[in-house]
Amino acid sequence: MVQESEEDVVKNFDYFAPKSLPEVQEILAAHSEGSFLMAGGTDLMMQMKSKVIAPKCVIDLKGLGLNYIKPMEDGLAVGAATTLHEIEASPLIKEKCPVMAATCSEMSCYSIRHMGTLGGNLCNASPSADTAPPLIVLGASARISGPDGERIVPVEDLLTAPGQTVLKKGEILIEIRIPPLPPRSGAVYLKYKRNEGMDLALVGVAVCMVMDGSGTLCQDIRIALGAVAPAPLRASAAETVLRGNALEEELFEKAALKAREAAEPITDVRGSADYRAALVQTLTRDALRQLKEAVVSG
Repeated sequence: MVQESEEDVVKNFDYFAPKSLPEVQEILAAHSEGSFLMAGGTDLMMQMKSKVIAPKCVIDLKGLGLNYIKPMEDGLAVGAATTLHEIEASPLIKEKCPVMAATCSEMSCYSIRHMGTLGGNLCNASPSADTAPPLIVLGASARISGPDGERIVPVEDLLTAPGQTVLKKGEILIEIRIPPLPPRSGAVYLKYKRNEGMDLALVGVAVCMVMDGSGTLCQDIRIALGAVAPAPLRASAAETVLRGNALEEELFEKAALKAREAAEPITDVRGSADYRAALVQTLTRDALRQLKEAVVSG
């Protein structure tokens, strides 16, 4: 038996490096079958090497200038090709959206964060995509470009199933827009993984909390769960427990239980469904405690 080299596995495809969005659309129109977009390429190359996919055409997006972080009147704009390291190291992100800096700093290893991109993490549509839950609770939206022009989609609606998004044929994600946090608010993302380093999250929980003017009542709250359903999801019933009420330990326990009930975990080699459900409850309660300390006391 002849063993295939790594070169044999990944060499049989057409490669394009467009310099503009119209050029991307032209290439996609001409190569509609078997085309794959590449930003950092970390997920794509791994899937190619493991023969999960066999692209006929790879379109490299690095030449489109989509790696940026810039302020806007209504928040921040982050280009889809911005690397995870650029996000974790950005003074602007640390000031305006610290939860995203903290989230990216805990993802994979240092070398992968220098290659992997925000858009790639989202569009790969893994149930355990770390950037999705915090972006959901922040109320972020995705700017999408396609043959029919541009459209804006909430990140909450972007991922639909493992490996699937709402992107239509010929569309690409070009930007994530993050609205500013209101006064007396904060956000946190907690995840549990088996090992330090590159291991994926078994469970991820993001919470964004806004207190009222008096600082005593929870004016608004959003809770998103990752790695416990086919796509990241909101724990709406848990939010209802807390919204409009004073933050007390008893309510934290009730909300954490509601979050557990919202989860739809599976059992696999990394952990059982029951274990993941229990982690949702624990991490939700811990996140609420952290935010109370940070927002109310801080």
